[in-house]
This record gives sequence, C-alpha cells and structure tokens, in this order.
Amino acid sequence: GTKLPIISDADEITGKFEICIGDTVNRPHVDMTSMKNGSYTIKSFNNKTLSICGKGNRGTLSGAYAFLGKFAGYKFFYAENGMETSAKHTKVQAKTNIKFTPAFDIIDTNFMDSCDEAVYDYVLAYGLNGEAAEKNLSEDICDNLYLSEYLPYAGDLTKNKYALSYVENEVKNHILSDRYNPYADMQIIRYDTFDLEETLVYNYKRTTENIEAQIDCANHLAKYAKNTVGVSNVMIEVCIYGSANNIPEAYANGSKTIDDNVILRFCPFNLCRAHAITDKKCKDNYAYYKNLKEWSNLSKNIFMTEYAVNLIQSCPTFPGISVLQTNLKAYKKLGVKGVFVSGNNEFLSTDTSFGALKAYMTAELLKNPSVKISSKRDSFLKKYYGKSWKSVRNYYNTINSAAKKSHCKPTDMTGDMYGTMTSSNKKKCEKYWKSAI
Repeated sequence: GTKLPIISDADEITGKFEICIGDTVNRPHVDMTSMKNGSYTIKSFNNKTLSICGKGNRGTLSGAYAFLGKFAGYKFFYAENGMETSAKHTKVQAKTNIKFTPAFDIIDTNFMDSCDEAVYDYVLAYGLNGEAAEKNLSEDICDNLYLSEYLPYAGDLTKNKYALSYVENEVKNHILSDRYNPYADMQIIRYDTFDLEETLVYNYKRTTENIEAQIDCANHLAKYAKNTVGVSNVMIEVCIYGSANNIPEAYANGSKTIDDNVILRFCPFNLCRAHAITDKKCKDNYAYYKNLKEWSNLSKNIFMTEYAVNLIQSCPTFPGISVLQTNLKAYKKLGVKGVFVSGNNEFLSTDTSFGALKAYMTAELLKNPSVKISSKRDSFLKKYYGKSWKSVRNYYNTINSAAKKSHCKPTDMTGDMYGTMTSSNKKKCEKYWKSAI
C-alpha cells in the first residue's frame, strides 16, 4: 500500500489532496461548536481536502474510524480478527458530506471488556464511552467517567448526621483524587447499596430500597459537590432496580424536584426480554414503559440498563437482542441520556450462546438504533459461519420467534428458551443445526 506523509496544520498547504483530522486552523474544516459531544462530520472541500472533524476527542476518533469503514472497508466483526478489510483501495467520493450525532450521551456494554487488545478497536469503532469502555482506554482519550464504584449507604442519610457527614467526605475525596477531570462533561459518583446476588435470592425484590430517601440524599450530595466543594460537573447516580412504578408522591406532585446533577439509572432485570418494552401485549413491560415516561418528565438525566443475556446462566439461548432495537428507539424518544447493555464479558471462554454475534449487534445498535440490523446480522453471520450462515440464521430466527409466544426474563432460573419451545420448533432447530455442521 501507499504510506501517506503526516504533516501538521502549521505546514504549507501542499496543493495535493489532503485528509485533515481535527479542528484545524489553516485548513478547511466544519465548525463543531454547536454539535453534541461525540458528533463528527466527514466533509470534502474543493476536491482538495477531506476534513474529519469531531466534537471532543472521542468525536474526532469516531470520525476517523467511520472514515476507515466508509472508504477503506474496515469493519470490526469479532475479537479474534479485530479491525479488518478486504478492500485493496481507498476510494473517497469527490462530494462527501457525512454527519453523525450520537443517539445517547453515554453508550456502553461489557461484552468485550476482557478481550485484551481487541477491545480497544471495538470501543473506538463503535464510540463506546461508558464505565466498561473506559477501562480499556488511555487517559488522554478517556475522562474517567465514573469516579467511584459505590458510595456507602446507611438508610435515609438526611436523618443520620454522622452517616451523611461520612458520605459527604467520600464525595469530596473522590473530587480531590487524581481521577477527577475538571474539564470533562460529567464525572459520575454512584450512590447505591445494590447486591445483585442477594436480590436474586430474595425473589428478585429489593425490599430495603427507599427510593425517595435515595433521591433526597443524591440531591443533597449533588448540591454539596456544587456549593461546598465548588465543582459543577460531578453527577450523583442513583440506581433504581426492578419496578419503576413507585414514584415518590413528593416528586410526582412537584413539592420536591430532582437536581440537574442527579442521574436516575433504571435496571429493569425483572422485565420480559422476549417482548419490547412498548409491547402492549406484554403487560408488565408496558406498565414499566408508562411509568418510565412519567419519570422522564421528572428528570432530564435518565440512564437505562438493558440485558442481553440471562443473569443466572449466560450460556443458554436468550432472546435479549431481538427486542433491543425497539427498546433503544423508545428510550431515545423519551430523552434517555445513557444506555448500558449487560452482556457476558467472558463469552469467549464460557461459550455464551451467540456471544460474538450479540457483542457485534449490541454495538451497532448502541451506535445507531435506526440501523438496518437484519442486514448487519447477515453480514456478521456470513463472515463468522461461512457457508453455514443461512442455517445458523434460521436457527436463530426460530428461537427468537418462539420466544415471542412466551416470556423470558434475565432472572429466570432456567434461562433457556429452547426448553419452552414446541416439539415442531425443536425439530426445526435440530434440522438447521445439523445442516450448519
């Protein structure tokens, strides 16, 4: 191939075709000032310059990766291969004007965070910028989004001065730590007591949770960070597990308001993953969606956790991805700011059902919830399974279609849709699988 010379913006314009990366001064570029963080444009000027310009470090990086995909054919399908292309030439259209704005401020999944070096390209190619992603990025392109794992919780802190003082001090210590970035859009401190294993054991209900008290304390800590410590970009995150229907009356009627620096993260692990959250035929899901709409009127910082695998058994077939696109579109419409998709970060070693496919489709959907996902899925299957791809696709589709006739939750002890299928569908699946191998 051809090795292109690297020059700086201060060098003379060569008069030849140039690819300019970033917010240049002496060369044409797009003004990204009013754009959302993480956005990028790829635009040609006078057939002499192609500008790749993004908002923030990650926006420019996303634009560079988009250029490699659009014009050089590079794709990230799975960890074993990383970024790869079969294209022999890089072809750039004379009139290019590509614009991209992220659907959400924060997108992330833990599907790939144990895949060594391959995860670096996975994170950058899809613009992942949450907690799992930041573990694999260098500090110069990572804002250390989360400053803490979890703050200690001791009931209603507003009624316990000793505990409140202790937690205030914890907030201050996190802000004064080396991890804090005063220039980042947001720095998140979690305030929560959740223990997943304990919750699942006790019939998937969190009986100790007092949502009003948690939000009250989050409000107090957010104001403490702003008014006492003197920082404006620290967000306090409260996790709301299970049901979203218990909106505290004081917040519902407006006598209390949620501070702009408080994040409400909803983790609906008790919802059905065989149906979309907006599916009226699935009563629990739709009831949750209606309540989520009410919450979105009370807070402008809603984060969601989605579940692509069974939380108890990650290996059996689970249909979480099949409804992810519909859910993400609904969240975008509600103004949700962040989405994390819970997968299996050890899928390469534990052989999670369609783990590589789910990691790929999850990232594609987080990046663009409106993407034609069936086409993306087929591209992956052709690459991953070769001549057997159609048989594997038929198996996959049969499983997901059968799931819609029943219900499947991330907390189901069996976690396996295959066991609930009719004998006719089981025979179809066995036929497709034998054909594939």
